[in-house]
Amino acid sequence: MLDPTATVPTDTATTARFAADYADKGAPFDRAQIMNASQGGYAPMNNPRWFTDKLPQFSQMGLQQIRLDHILNDYLYGVVVEQADGSITYDFSRLDQTVVPLLDQGFQPLIALSYTPTAFAKSPWSPPPLQEWTAAVAAVVSHYKELGFTGWDWEVWNEPDGSHWTGTFDEYNALYAATASTVKSVDQTARVGGAAAAYLTSEGNVSGQFIDFIATNPTVPIDFFSVHNYSTNNWNTVEATAKLLAEAGRPDLPILITEWGNHPRMEDGPGSGSDTNASSTGASYIARQLYLAGQSSAEKVFYFTPTEGLRFAMPYNGDLGLVTADGHRKSSGNVFEMYSRLGDVRVELDATGAGTDTQDVYGFLSKSTASTDATVLFWNTTPTDVRTTLDLENLPYAKENVRIVQRAISAQQGNGYSDGSTSIASSYPSANENAPVVADAVVKASSTYADEITLPANGVVEITFSATDRGTGAQLGASEPSVTNLAATASGGFASASTSREEPTNGWGVLAAIDGRRYAVDIPNGGVRGWSSQTHQTATATESITVDLGAVVPVDSVSLWPYTTRGTASSGFPVDAQIRGSVDGTEWIPLADLNSYSAAAPVSGEQSFSFEVAEVRFITVEATTLGAVTGSNGQFAFQLAELGAYRAGVFNGGFETGDLSGWSSEGTAEAQSTVFRRGNHAAEVVGGASISTEIRGLRPDTTYTVGAYTRANGADARATLAVGLPRSGTVATSTSSAQWEHQWVTFTTAGDETSALVTLANADDADPARFDDVTVMQVAAR
Repeated sequence: MLDPTATVPTDTATTARFAADYADKGAPFDRAQIMNASQGGYAPMNNPRWFTDKLPQFSQMGLQQIRLDHILNDYLYGVVVEQADGSITYDFSRLDQTVVPLLDQGFQPLIALSYTPTAFAKSPWSPPPLQEWTAAVAAVVSHYKELGFTGWDWEVWNEPDGSHWTGTFDEYNALYAATASTVKSVDQTARVGGAAAAYLTSEGNVSGQFIDFIATNPTVPIDFFSVHNYSTNNWNTVEATAKLLAEAGRPDLPILITEWGNHPRMEDGPGSGSDTNASSTGASYIARQLYLAGQSSAEKVFYFTPTEGLRFAMPYNGDLGLVTADGHRKSSGNVFEMYSRLGDVRVELDATGAGTDTQDVYGFLSKSTASTDATVLFWNTTPTDVRTTLDLENLPYAKENVRIVQRAISAQQGNGYSDGSTSIASSYPSANENAPVVADAVVKASSTYADEITLPANGVVEITFSATDRGTGAQLGASEPSVTNLAATASGGFASASTSREEPTNGWGVLAAIDGRRYAVDIPNGGVRGWSSQTHQTATATESITVDLGAVVPVDSVSLWPYTTRGTASSGFPVDAQIRGSVDGTEWIPLADLNSYSAAAPVSGEQSFSFEVAEVRFITVEATTLGAVTGSNGQFAFQLAELGAYRAGVFNGGFETGDLSGWSSEGTAEAQSTVFRRGNHAAEVVGGASISTEIRGLRPDTTYTVGAYTRANGADARATLAVGLPRSGTVATSTSSAQWEHQWVTFTTAGDETSALVTLANADDADPARFDDVTVMQVAAR
């Protein structure tokens, strides 16, 4: 039996009963059908690292295919370029900055070919001239074919039933026919489809007219029909679409729901949208909808949106993302991660009680054809707690002990909104951001299981079962480790500078360098920028920024996020600089040096500098050779979007030196810069190899947690994190997941132990495994 205090029901709780037989054959469960998302074309997408740095988070949540919009209009990527003589050329550099990392991180793209570039028409919503448009389409498809990428899904336009299309429906059909034929002429293995209407039954019947068009024009290529599914808590749109397609003689045409959510509104204020577990598109709604989507006839569904950014300067404003604009996971993101852990067979539960008839209080049993692991996933979309009983029979654990782990999403658990809705939390993850383990126990071998479980109001509960050779009893565990930006305003930091451009309405100011907004959004009359010194006519000038951390604390790394102008790399990043620390602001010690940094070339993404731990209250970064200011015609400054100071506990735990400094290796391993979780590097360890580092300065008789983000590539890879102590032995955890995962182990030092050996290893004869962001955290005494 799990810990009965894990969740305590309120006095107004209702009741329900659930039961299942593990031996039931069940039905196939295909994660690829539901684990997809459609990225919104928000202004921060102009800073490519704003989106691509979140891809490892999407991987951790189990997303598989991501749809991208605004490909051809000028707003984000600037693919179509009109030269002074009127000729058209194509520039894929900005689009590649988004698409190539997406591919490197293991995602499959779906490309929405939209909208009209200004070289073709004044408005992006205007029908483009077909000759010029199809030439641009051919250029895009050919570009990625030349890079070795074929067989993608291509969608023609987005929501032509609304303000995104000012032409007639006949003009859209003509655009579709020309575009689809062009895509197929370049890549016969590609799939193409439309019409991507916001609603199946929208005014003007765009979807119906398009279905009639493809029915009467059978030579026009079409490989899938797409439509969106909003303002509903069911998938009736899918079955209604299937009926229309059957009536049109196309019953086998796959149906893709390329956007879905409870509603498309994105600024109803903090606490709405997908902000919390209980909001209209929150965790409990998402859990129910994913279950129902898995029973629909849709080939794939794409949640809108993986990361939000309409009001990007606000921590929360009722947008629809699984991740906030500032990179914090919402409760809905936890639901996707729970679904990503499910097996390939779904077994229905027998359910009785309040809300079960409408499936507002419901769940199912998941099992795997490849193992004996099982999961029960519950949701409760009602505003009251539900006391449930769960009875399972014919479980495959009659001869071995079973470990039972319960995770929960509620108003406080797995709900980053509860950590603060008006300021950006300085810890990643924040205290309540990720769904916690609320109960963890090993019970004796048995083929049955019975327990009482509380489903929190608007909550989601996951219970996993796995065979184990551990002894029975509660399992020692610790909260997920996190890293806190000690320099952030939310942590008590205060910044000053030698000089400062103070323009708050345009996002400039010295305090903007510690406000938690790590990515500049460079748009006219607003935006998020950061701090800039005054400009100079020469690079040889001295400018500095200093942060008072508020107290003397241990620090072992500093990160500088560059100020990035629209669609370009950094501006004003220092070429020569020194990072120093001080206890009193008077006497300074060097922490790290930047010497001819990046050979004076612009930098991309977080730049992290690791050093031996120092006890400091003040940190200053003094630049003596300034960076060129983008677009300034010969001016120089020191500019940053954000400055961070951390106590990670491991030297070079993020491998941002670009090598394995501080680590020893056995076998083949390296720091690579293609697939990483944070910054610009991660360790790659081939099969049978390992890397190790010693952590020193541990306190005797003290509990610690060591964490690392891992990703095993290929079926044979196994990413292992192990910590060995001289007397207490070794603790280890491992995974074969191809998703990024956060693994951690907890240990307690003996009375004479002050050091430990951290090892990152891969299985023999396996594809490479990757490791990033290794941390050590002392567990607070209870």
